[in-house]
Amino acid sequence: MRSLIAALFLVSTQSFAQEVAKNIPSFGGGLGISGGISYSGICDEYVSDERYSGITQFYGVGWSRFRENYGFHANLGYQFTPQLGSGGLSAQVDQLEIGFDYLFHLSGFSLL
Repeated sequence: MRSLIAALFLVSTQSFAQEVAKNIPSFGGGLGISGGISYSGICDEYVSDERYSGITQFYGVGWSRFRENYGFHANLGYQFTPQLGSGGLSAQVDQLEIGFDYLFHLSGFSLL
């Protein structure tokens, strides 16, 4: 986690003697596609005390558009695991995610 924060800090700050031609926004607009795979675990005390774990896959698409003082972001994601199990029990879990965000500019700030 520390290395991720350090990398974002180095990428987002201005280097010594670097010319700044224009203000580049942190979040770009347009269409984006994402995907990934992870190892997940679920424990539901109402069903059982057992922990169910397995490989989870994620696919998503997002669209964003930014104006001078506001922006929009819409996303659609699908996460599933073909076999989430514990011992002799297994299940398939599917999750659909739909999101729409309004982003408004509050005020200017500096990281340094």
